[in-house]
Amino acid sequence: MRKESKEMAVTATTMKKEKRNEPAATTFVNYLESWYQNKCLSNSTSSSTAAYYYWMIFNVIEPSLPDKERAVDDIDAEYLNALLACINQKNENTAASAYRFLRVFIKDRFEPDTGDYELFFQIKKYSVLEKDPVLYTPEQLTCLLSAAKKDNTSHYLEYALALYCGLKPGEILGLKYSDFNRHEQTITIQRIYTSNDSGKNCQLKKLEGTKQNRSLKIPFFLFPELSTRRKENRKLLARYPSATEYKSYLCLGPT
Repeated sequence: MRKESKEMAVTATTMKKEKRNEPAATTFVNYLESWYQNKCLSNSTSSSTAAYYYWMIFNVIEPSLPDKERAVDDIDAEYLNALLACINQKNENTAASAYRFLRVFIKDRFEPDTGDYELFFQIKKYSVLEKDPVLYTPEQLTCLLSAAKKDNTSHYLEYALALYCGLKPGEILGLKYSDFNRHEQTITIQRIYTSNDSGKNCQLKKLEGTKQNRSLKIPFFLFPELSTRRKENRKLLARYPSATEYKSYLCLGPT
């Protein structure tokens, strides 16, 4: 008995020493921030994606955590569902966005053959609330474009490219005169203008080899508008002679 008691005492003492030497468990908060800095920023090819993850982690998830000291290895479905429920009380669409983010995080954090990967299927799904689209009648669109055309300070050509060609803002801002083919009555989308949410890190990204790189048929009445814009831009460039690198671009303006 004495020998067994002595062995038990030695074992208990050893466990206490090992526990003292163990590093502090990484919290969920610390892991998220480290994941953002070391994996998200280094692997992301889009400034908007990095900005989205930053907003989700620091502005949505961290302020809503039920327990900010919870170790990442102790995260379970109950904890994540409580987090999503808290976010959902503030905004249902934000909860849907947080749900999608957590699924990305879980897939990146755990291996498929571990039990922890079951979290992927155990968290409650939140979906974006569908809103009825606002559809303008042909008369309303005509009225909008007529008013834009009469206003010298408006962007009539940009509105027309969006409404008649279905172009996105970044695609319009990346257009050059050479992208228009008057003979074939087409426009080719070859680059896109991107920036992060704060308007910084602006850049023109080439679209070669992507689905966005495409040619479209466009209404012929846009070509006279294109000629008018070229004349307006020449006057603008005369006021800003140092901006010659942008002389081939369609959408210019003083900064």
